[in-house]
Amino acid sequence: GLGKTMISWRLMQILDSNDKYDVSLLVFLHNTAKVGWFISKLAAQLEVPENEDKDLLFNAVLQKMMKLTKAGRKVVILIDEATMLNKEICEEIRGMLNVTFDNRKVMTVVLFGVPGLDEVLQADPPLLQRIETRVVLKPMQTANAAARYIEHRLRVAGRESRLFTDDAYRAIQDSCKGNPRLVNIVCANALMEGFLIRKVSLDGDIVNRVVAELGYNTRIRQLFLSA
Repeated sequence: GLGKTMISWRLMQILDSNDKYDVSLLVFLHNTAKVGWFISKLAAQLEVPENEDKDLLFNAVLQKMMKLTKAGRKVVILIDEATMLNKEICEEIRGMLNVTFDNRKVMTVVLFGVPGLDEVLQADPPLLQRIETRVVLKPMQTANAAARYIEHRLRVAGRESRLFTDDAYRAIQDSCKGNPRLVNIVCANALMEGFLIRKVSLDGDIVNRVVAELGYNTRIRQLFLSA
């Protein structure tokens, strides 16, 4: 709930608007994909005709990537839910990352995943060694940070004046521990509750009532936040 998928989509939009990159976003939905999955997806991105002979397909993909590199373009693969990657797919990715043309890497891979991604990469040390940059998203640390986040979203939605009180922001931070997804859910329910009872501003009592109804003050909430 910290925004990795949102960032992956935004990154794809930014890179796709630049002629220097040939970018695609892959979402890994299960860990049972077989050898050839990554090459097939890469071929589809590069508009390389599918071929049942994986060796011929691999060579065709390499030729297309080298052609793009020669033209000054970089292939970028974004993989969301990378925690689901299995050993076979990791080996495929590692093999493609080894390819160079004119002393330049022909492909960059960006992996997005929950903390379990570390364990997936540790199971393939050669791939782990190729990770050049690691970014960890963290929850918002203070009620003030949560307030800025909420007020930004309200402005984008068209709200100019202040809607939540200071004690509401404190209650939101206390219940959600800075997790943006939980903040969104609590705020959406608080907005609905305020609408139903015709409140001009939303205070801590409304937030606490919503949190109790959602069950975020139960053991289930604690387990979710710990995970």
